[in-house]
Amino acid sequence: MNNKSVENIKNIKNNLLKIRDKEFQFQFRKELKAMYILVKNAKNIVLISHQRPDGDTSGSAMALAHVLEKFGKTVTLFDTDPLPSEFHFTEKALEYTAVFEPLKYDLAICLDGGTYKMFGLHEEYPELFNQKTEKPKIIKKIPLINIDHHVSNEMYGDVNFVIGTVASTTIMVSKILRALQWEISAEMATCLQMGLYTDTGSLLHSNATAETFAESSFLLKKGSDLKAISKNIFQTKSLEKLKLWGRILSRISQNKEGVASSFVTHFDFQQTRANLDDLTGVVDYLNAVPESLYSILLTERKDGKVKGSMRTLRDDIDLTKISKTFDGGGHKKASGFAIKGKLKTDCEWRIENEEGYPENFRSVSIV
Repeated sequence: MNNKSVENIKNIKNNLLKIRDKEFQFQFRKELKAMYILVKNAKNIVLISHQRPDGDTSGSAMALAHVLEKFGKTVTLFDTDPLPSEFHFTEKALEYTAVFEPLKYDLAICLDGGTYKMFGLHEEYPELFNQKTEKPKIIKKIPLINIDHHVSNEMYGDVNFVIGTVASTTIMVSKILRALQWEISAEMATCLQMGLYTDTGSLLHSNATAETFAESSFLLKKGSDLKAISKNIFQTKSLEKLKLWGRILSRISQNKEGVASSFVTHFDFQQTRANLDDLTGVVDYLNAVPESLYSILLTERKDGKVKGSMRTLRDDIDLTKISKTFDGGGHKKASGFAIKGKLKTDCEWRIENEEGYPENFRSVSIV
């Protein structure tokens, strides 16, 4: 490729980003003004990441924490669950707290939650998400900004920034920062790139569009440390994680309809000493089975629920239609749900001989 071709590609990326930024500023002009005023008037801001945090929800929150602290704001990074160790290379990873103190906050920002139930606060503080309750614990209203990229988002915020076709919430945050002309530092760019890379599988998933690559290129120019992201998240796996993945991959099966599936039980976690965070990424390997319609991983959790994580590479499959039947949600090609229950293995063995006498043997093991 000659220098002229490289320059043309750069111009296309830059022009695409400028076009998308103008569209964003026009579409969210009221929301941008509202967010600017809310941030300006706030002193204590809580940034809320969803349960079982991934690179997108945490990367979005940490990037915002950096810029808000520069404005002299007191910032709290909140999550009901601890941040996975692979994200600890970022500066603010260890600043997360599981203590929610509503009396302190005068602004809340939720990140990467298609439903308000993902944050683990809806039962104790439904009023935070504009849900009716007879006995509210939050007396003074806390304004809520909802920033997300799930097509199934419930628009629970007072201000909502949601585009269902964008690859990650960190891209949404990046757009907001550019629209408000808030400077993006190298550390912020690393946090934003982290979310982009984890939600696109290192730009390998089908949601990695031309705009996604343009955003990634922009963040690289801002100094994002792609080497640190790749090393800590994609090239490092604990012994416990590898053992857990081994069990899951050994159980892959595919039914007549072309659905590839596997499962992991609470007993598996005990035996391998792994945790729920160690499941990140394994469902994509289930999706690698040839001729798969879609893949699903069923996970038995401590809270008495079974989570289903689904992925597909096909354009004619909409997984949100399946997940919604179980009160779940997500994206067209990556969706999930959680229902009460336990996993029960049901195996069938069939013997057929030349005489045509099929015999069925069924065994059920309770986990």
